[in-house]
Parts: sequence; C-alpha cells; structure tokens
Amino acid sequence: MNAEHDRPSLLYHYTTASAMVSIIREGQLWATDLRFLNDARELELAKELLVEELQRLPLPDPGAYRPPDGNPLDDETAFRREVERMLLDGLDDFRCYVACFCEDGDLLSQWRGYASGEGVAIGFDVAALGASIPIETDEQVAHLEVDLRRVEYDEAVSRALLAERAKQINERRPGHPFIAAWYEIWGLLLDLAATKHHAFREEREWRIIVPSTSADLTNDRNRGKLKFRQSPLGLVPYQCVTFDVRSIREIRVGPGAHAALRASALFDFLNSQLGNTQQVEIIPSEAPFRG
Repeated sequence: MNAEHDRPSLLYHYTTASAMVSIIREGQLWATDLRFLNDARELELAKELLVEELQRLPLPDPGAYRPPDGNPLDDETAFRREVERMLLDGLDDFRCYVACFCEDGDLLSQWRGYASGEGVAIGFDVAALGASIPIETDEQVAHLEVDLRRVEYDEAVSRALLAERAKQINERRPGHPFIAAWYEIWGLLLDLAATKHHAFREEREWRIIVPSTSADLTNDRNRGKLKFRQSPLGLVPYQCVTFDVRSIREIRVGPGAHAALRASALFDFLNSQLGNTQQVEIIPSEAPFRG
C-alpha cells in the first residue's frame, strides 16, 4: 500500500454484528464491486471529468494513427472521439472492488446507513492493517496492486488529479494512442475509485481498492476468486481481502437498545476468537440513535 503522511492512526469499518463475526473468524474483509455501491454515481462523475480534461488537451496529427478498422482519422474531432471511446470502453472491461472505512468511529450517518440496530464499528490500526494485506501484482501490468486511498470530495482537486492523468494519456504513445490509453487505465482506475461527490464529505472515507479486469477474474488461475452476495439489486460481486486480525484495536458498539448486554457478548466473542493476548477496547456509541 502506498504511504501517505497524513493517514490517521485508526480507521473504522461499520458493519452488522453478524458480518463482524465473519470478518474476525475468517480474517477477511469484503471488497465490493464499485458499480454496486449506493453512491456508484461517483464513477460516472469521474469519467465525465476525465473526458472534459482530455478535450482541453491538444492532440497530435490524427493522420499518424489508425483506428482498429484500419482507416486513418483525418480530422482532429474524429481522432479525439475515437480516443475517448476506446478509453471509456476500456474502463468497462476493468473492475474495481473497494472495502470502505471512516475516520470517525461514532458517526450517526454511518450507523444509520451501514450498522443500524445491532451494528458495530471495527477500529483498525492503519499501519498494521496495511502491512498485513498481501500485495497482488499483475504479471503484465506491474503497478497493479491493492491500495489504501483517501476519498477525495473536492471536485477541483479531483479535476486536477484527472487532468494530470489525461496529460499522461495524451503524452504516452507507444506507437498507438489507444494502446497507451488502455495501459493508463490501470492507474486511472485508482483515481476514479477514490473520487466522490461532495455531498458525502462528512464520511471522511478511506478505501482499500482492488483493481482487476473482467478477463483476469474468469481465467482458470483465478476461478472462484470472485464471489457474489444477494442484495436488492440482485447478485453483487465482491472479493475477499485477507488481513491480520491483530490489526484490530477497538470495536465501537452501535447505538440502540441493550447496548451493555451487546457489549458483554462482544467481549466474550473476542476472547473466544482472539484470546487474552490481544487487547481490543470495547467502546459504547454516544450517538443519539435508537436504531
């Protein structure tokens, strides 16, 4: 995972009590296909910003390149349109899976959205969590790896990041601009997955991001790696991200009835799974929410 000097010491994953049991028993977090999140509009927003930035850049002589049909593109408008089409079509072949965290361990909107009634917020030591997650590197694209990123809510900052990425796409031309665009998508995907509408700013979200291609997830080597769960949308794809449970430092007990009793059961569960060697602090929520 890439180092960032401004990372908080703790990040919280809001979830239900039943999901927490699975997370701790299996030592795995579920990274959900970004397209199926409640705020999936962010991916389309980032694509739109990218295309706008590409349109601002000068392009080389369009006659120097040929699209897949072999006919030269003899005007800049057609050339630019083809680059954009290849780029956005390419993005549809890529998949991005994310596990979400929040800097605040007792945020009312998070309790309501993800851990209503009997939920918890699992507090992870960020350094220990990052060190325990295996880096998965693609054989052909060396910089494809699991990453932990802060979500960017400021459109101006997001636009600047995407403008730089558009510039790289525009300048990197190993004989064919469409091939260049395809390779740049790997880096672009992380930018897109960490871009979100400013309406969600309160969440102060971080994400573990796992980029993949649709082809990579269906080959024999990775068969079974992609899993599915049921939701109101139907089947939702996800991947499991393995981590060291010793990176858990505290668990916040969500607001609602019988909080003391739930905390007592949580204490017994943690002892049964982790033993007395690991000290995990159990903290009741102070949020005024009945669940």
